[in-house]
Amino acid sequence: MWWSRAFALVALLLLTACGFAPVYGERGALPRGAQTLLANVTVEPIEEREGQMLRNVLLDQMNPGGMPAKPTHRLAVKVTESTQETSIQKNQFSSRANLVLQATYILARISDGKRVTSGSSRITASYDIVEQPYATLAAEADARARAVREIGEDITQRIASALTASSGTAAQ
Repeated sequence: MWWSRAFALVALLLLTACGFAPVYGERGALPRGAQTLLANVTVEPIEEREGQMLRNVLLDQMNPGGMPAKPTHRLAVKVTESTQETSIQKNQFSSRANLVLQATYILARISDGKRVTSGSSRITASYDIVEQPYATLAAEADARARAVREIGEDITQRIASALTASSGTAAQ
């Protein structure tokens, strides 16, 4: 019996030493060494209100200690938002809507301007349209905040992966 526990412990130690990460591990966990690399990324201002919200999310995730003194990379993001009414009642009024937020990004080195990675992220957040206009506005604002947070996490994960791959940190 003791040998099965010892075997399990040795197997666990070997798996963690090789960089193994479980598929259903901690959500939002960054690759090893990524936070240090992310701390050197400056996020350029993004237009519109949802862009400002996204920039704040990215800054919180990438630069929790504040703006980098000597950034090595620059992140440029463009955000577009659209709304699609999805549930039409018999009286021709909509009762549900999807807020679609799409962000395209480019990460480039500051030293030579070379593109490290680029891509896009798209999130759809649903909300109810009710008779009270304020409640509908509040539901739409909540959907926007959820979408911005999800896109921010997605972009941060992608940037972290690209930075660790380009620096060779992922192999260590």
